[in-house]
Amino acid sequence: MENIYLVEPSFLYEDIQIRLPYSTGLIWSHCKTNKIIEKNYKLSDILFVRDRIDKFVDNIYNPSVIGFSCFVWNWAFNNEVAKVIKEKYPDCVIVYGGQHQPSTDRLKHEKDFFKKHSYVNILVHGEGELTFEQILLENLKEKNWSKVTGITYQTNNYKFVTTLSTPRITDIDSMPSPYLDGTFNNLIEKYKDKNFRFTCTIEGVRGCPYRCTFCEIGSLYFQKLQRQSFNKLKRRNITLKKISNLKINSYDYMFFQGSSNFSKMININLNYFSVKNQRNIEIFTENEVILIDLLARQINFVSLNNIRVKKFKPISTTNRMIFQIKDILKKKPQHACSYESGLEVLKILGI
Repeated sequence: MENIYLVEPSFLYEDIQIRLPYSTGLIWSHCKTNKIIEKNYKLSDILFVRDRIDKFVDNIYNPSVIGFSCFVWNWAFNNEVAKVIKEKYPDCVIVYGGQHQPSTDRLKHEKDFFKKHSYVNILVHGEGELTFEQILLENLKEKNWSKVTGITYQTNNYKFVTTLSTPRITDIDSMPSPYLDGTFNNLIEKYKDKNFRFTCTIEGVRGCPYRCTFCEIGSLYFQKLQRQSFNKLKRRNITLKKISNLKINSYDYMFFQGSSNFSKMININLNYFSVKNQRNIEIFTENEVILIDLLARQINFVSLNNIRVKKFKPISTTNRMIFQIKDILKKKPQHACSYESGLEVLKILGI
């Protein structure tokens, strides 16, 4: 069996709270459904708790493939770990995914990337589930990376080749979830003696219609929205509620076209987790009046200390707003049970 490690290090806050590795969890949830991968690979660990570099690397033994999920908060750490791993296990295939490694456009201006990061074999661009599956399958064969879509791979003398893009997943609702298939169970069990509170990332929608240059998904590749069904999200919440040491501090980035959908999602998130969990939900919407259903129908599920409506001026000319729900509505009306009262609350809040 070939050993796989996935690395998605996060900071441990106050020695107790840490984010579950949702990105790499998604990758493995999908890959393990492939019978060839299931037969030939063993997921040795998903490493997500930061430590000293030497102690962190001590958790890795004889890896065949290591996938790193790269973001701004773990980029430097990942580089140090990958460098040590390549020195210790030179035949290991090191794969960088996530959002911080160079995109195909950036590589046009960073042609010395692989010279500076010679320990990296492959960069994954875009969604990782299908591409990482291809990498694992090709790793069992000739390691002819030109057959894998959605990657840039290192060749001789630090040069590189970029392959064709992997098409977007059009039905993310059919993709497995690490919350539902048991992927995270071993991680939670592993750290139960630490009494960690795990932060849960929730993905209701994947993609964004805008192209903000500072944003991790502000590219044409992610411009089309793909939604998950309410039934799947409800099953996820039922599963999470059973985990006693899971602190729901979820961030839900969602676009809605109608207040009906917004109302359903608020119901799902608020009905399944008690107020004491102090969750945060961030919601992007193109229309401020979409909050009416929250105010008119869901207000009774939310503590006065749990919701805050925050709005900022749109960066572009589009009518875009952000509502951060964490302590919302200190000016809550006595009865918010109708469309009109919802409008009145919006007026009070200055929205």
